Amino acid sequence: MTSFQLEDNERIDDLYCQGLKVIQSTSAPGFSIDAILLADFVKLQKRERLIDLGTGTAVIPLLLAAKEPKCRIQALELMPAMAAMARRSVILNGLNEQIQVQEGDIRQAAELYGRAAFDVAVSNPPYYKVGAGKVSSDPLRAAARSESFCSLSELLDTAAALLKPLGRFYVVHRAERLEELLVSAEKRRLHCCRLRMVHPRAEKEANLLLAQFSLGRRGQLHVEAPLMVYQAENIYSDEMKLIYMGRGED
Repeated sequence: MTSFQLEDNERIDDLYCQGLKVIQSTSAPGFSIDAILLADFVKLQKRERLIDLGTGTAVIPLLLAAKEPKCRIQALELMPAMAAMARRSVILNGLNEQIQVQEGDIRQAAELYGRAAFDVAVSNPPYYKVGAGKVSSDPLRAAARSESFCSLSELLDTAAALLKPLGRFYVVHRAERLEELLVSAEKRRLHCCRLRMVHPRAEKEANLLLAQFSLGRRGQLHVEAPLMVYQAENIYSDEMKLIYMGRGED
């Protein structure tokens, strides 16, 4: 693992997966449990080409590289400061041969990489429409929370353009936007084949969803058993403990 000087307000955090570390800054958005859940949900095969749309700190590419060391990963990030930090996290873990971080706009990704260039696309996008809730004056935090830089429709347009026929798109999103997500995806020939709802606790409504789409392939939708994040106040469920320890089922 490469060692180097951190910038002001930066720290190195442990991902508890095969020794992986990530650089984070108190002045920028950090990764959340959502990214961990999405990386766990993704299924990969050897030598597939994958892109993470809106990579942030590059946590998802790092975890997916550990899950399948022979896949090739592109990580696209709009904000220069976040892209630079993500790139250094990749170097820190010695994964710069497998993961390439590119600064750029999701909406222009097909121009950057070419159409039908990837087997798999993943995204942990901003969850809220413009005007929904308070928007931070900090552009980094605003981009992480609000669709001001890329709407759900634009994200799905990009995923459909980047994927090869029968390619797979994985996304984590708010549960209340499920219908909108499914309807918008169908319009772009992205057909949902796996769905899992995420609940804070067993007695609580789902607040997140994990979905897998296939480009151009219709088939049976598999609704998986719900995931409970906590079994009691501030105590993770047994499954969440396994996920955080870098479980690999594929």
